[in-house]
Amino acid sequence: MNTFRKGVFGFLILSIGFIVFTGLYASRPWNRDLEDEVIDRYMVLVVLLLYNATPHAGLIWLSRLFNQQKTALTVFLAGASVIAAWGLYLMVMSFYVRADTLAGVIFFFMPVLQWIAGAVLVVICLATKGLGELKE
Repeated sequence: MNTFRKGVFGFLILSIGFIVFTGLYASRPWNRDLEDEVIDRYMVLVVLLLYNATPHAGLIWLSRLFNQQKTALTVFLAGASVIAAWGLYLMVMSFYVRADTLAGVIFFFMPVLQWIAGAVLVVICLATKGLGELKE
């Protein structure tokens, strides 16, 4: 179980890195002179990237709720992997495969959808945890 947990945490951390890379790729700050840019533009980029990293960091943090119940932790880690993989799939399809001028909109809606999926996952895992405690 410990190896599975470390693997999922590693995947979630790598997905945060991929989100940051894609955000930087989409904004292309290296093609501009810093003298012409206002620092506010980069602050918005930093806030947007932090906003996009919150579901993945939240899934890592929420995993501690299920440390005591092995079945609930396994379900949670599998669900967290699916949520992160789904977000990465959407981002790759939006920015790299089917590049579109509206691809940046995914930076606003994907975290909301991931938080909703994470909330559903927590409810499922709490039910699994409750069933596991009833059996014992």
